[in-house]
Amino acid sequence: MLSWSVWKRFILEYWPAFAIAVAWAIWRTYPFGSGWMGPLLANFGGSFFVLSWFSGQLIRIQRQGTTEYKLDTLGDQLMKLSGTVATLTERVNASPQLNGPLSGLTGAANVQLAEANNTFADVRRTIGSLPWATQWALPARAPINLNKPPLTEGPTGPQGGGGNDGQRSLQ
Repeated sequence: MLSWSVWKRFILEYWPAFAIAVAWAIWRTYPFGSGWMGPLLANFGGSFFVLSWFSGQLIRIQRQGTTEYKLDTLGDQLMKLSGTVATLTERVNASPQLNGPLSGLTGAANVQLAEANNTFADVRRTIGSLPWATQWALPARAPINLNKPPLTEGPTGPQGGGGNDGQRSLQ
């Protein structure tokens, strides 16, 4: 059995199409003479179908715009979080008193950030056929291996390994 919220949404979305279709069917078949039921149902059925389809398209476009806005906001927040984690990591690494106790916390935050980025990238790949979803270029990142030393700059380039296949780690 469908819940009341589904029925409520159904009524809210289709009552305008139903009311207009009833009015149109009555307008087209009035005055009612013999054999009025067939034309009344034919006019109602066609007009209700077209109006329902049109209102459904409007509702779909509205929801798609809402989804686009929410994904834009999520992408912006993820980028801001990434910058904040990088800044905090640099501050912790610069402070010997904080480096020990907070390095584990920073590593855990890096893992969560990588997981959030991968989830966002999966969502983007899932809906990638939609033209409005192709604005973000978030490649999936490899999980961070906390057992490897952080990436450091050597005379020939990056040294060590953070588990990101040569990509710079936030650690």
